[in-house]
Amino acid sequence: MKYKNKQQYFLRLYEPNHSKLLRYCESILKDPVDAQDLVSETVLVAYEQLDKLKKEASFNYFLFGIARNLIRRLQRRKKFWGLFNTEQAETIVAPKSNALNEDVQLLYQALDQLPPAQKEALILFEISGYNIKEIATIQNSSISAIKARLARGRQKLGKILSPKTTLAYE
Repeated sequence: MKYKNKQQYFLRLYEPNHSKLLRYCESILKDPVDAQDLVSETVLVAYEQLDKLKKEASFNYFLFGIARNLIRRLQRRKKFWGLFNTEQAETIVAPKSNALNEDVQLLYQALDQLPPAQKEALILFEISGYNIKEIATIQNSSISAIKARLARGRQKLGKILSPKTTLAYE
């Protein structure tokens, strides 16, 4: 792509996507500090690789593809080095200060029990606000595969959160 001022061009493309990207990273990582670090790293990589962007309209997918790859790399590192401690993760999810936070914690714990592709599709759709076509592009899958992931993910979440789980605000 040709542009006069790379920094201004990048910011113009990035700013409308910032909040969605941050929500996506926070939902996957469950730690605001790690999420912000990952967003920063994503921005750096996207800026450095901006020349690889072929169409301006594809920036969103370009950005989320980078974030997705960085998240996977981070998760592989944590798994390899044994840094992921489930007790620590449970305290990171949300403080138990009120009923809503307890429900959010239950939801995140339930999401963690889903297969990664279903979890990511649900987070992109329900939390980050992407439509099915956009998720298909981000996950490099067909629209029907995304619809199936969403349906199966919701069904599994329903089973996980069913009668044995009571929401704190009820």
